[in-house]
Amino acid sequence: MIEGTVFNNSRSVINSATLHVEYYDSNNSLITISSSTADFPILNPGDNSSFKMRSELGDEVIDHYVVKPGGDIAP
Repeated sequence: MIEGTVFNNSRSVINSATLHVEYYDSNNSLITISSSTADFPILNPGDNSSFKMRSELGDEVIDHYVVKPGGDIAP
């Protein structure tokens, strides 16, 4: 389980705030990617939202992961 907070530090509204987590092994090989929506998917400038993400991994051993935020920028 990965838990965290995403923060909108831009000057634009973010619609459909999403998080993508890339899981890697000790050889820096990508094992899998998981995606989730932030608890509050619409983030005004300066807003933040928590998120929780679970990935169903088999016997793979995770060495590290990278969280990448995403979403649509409102015009």
